Amino acid sequence: ASDNWQKGIPLDVYIQSAFRHFVDWWLGHRQVRPYPTPEEMTEEALCALLFNVQGYLHELLKLRKNKVSR
Repeated sequence: ASDNWQKGIPLDVYIQSAFRHFVDWWLGHRQVRPYPTPEEMTEEALCALLFNVQGYLHELLKLRKNKVSR
């Protein structure tokens, strides 16, 4: 459900999703894809990109913490 990210998401999934949202942001900025408004597209793409970047960082920090704890 909506909180499944708390179980952990593989780094590959974060990077693939981030890339898709980056492309959406870029294409919207270049006005290649029609969206209801540029503001809606930008807000949605940037929020999704930010989520993926933060999630990727979170997983990296968990890995680092686990290595230090051992």
